[in-house]
Amino acid sequence: MLQYIIPIYEQHHHLTAGNEVIQEAIRLSKRYLKERCLPDAAISLIDTAMAVVRSAAETKVEDIDAFKLQLEDLVKNEKEA
Repeated sequence: MLQYIIPIYEQHHHLTAGNEVIQEAIRLSKRYLKERCLPDAAISLIDTAMAVVRSAAETKVEDIDAFKLQLEDLVKNEKEA
């Protein structure tokens, strides 16, 4: 079932997930998502992982540096207040 659904997620996230990704998602969902049933847990895990990978790939280093500077300013202002 996962082999038929994963191409839809690959197209949506613009990423590729091989068979090892599917096998690992099944293994991890059995181990850590015991309250949810397969294949729903594995699909959710793959979708979340692909979203994080795509988001990380699209985030620019300059944006991260700007956020770090903002955070440092906020922490500095908080300490002064």
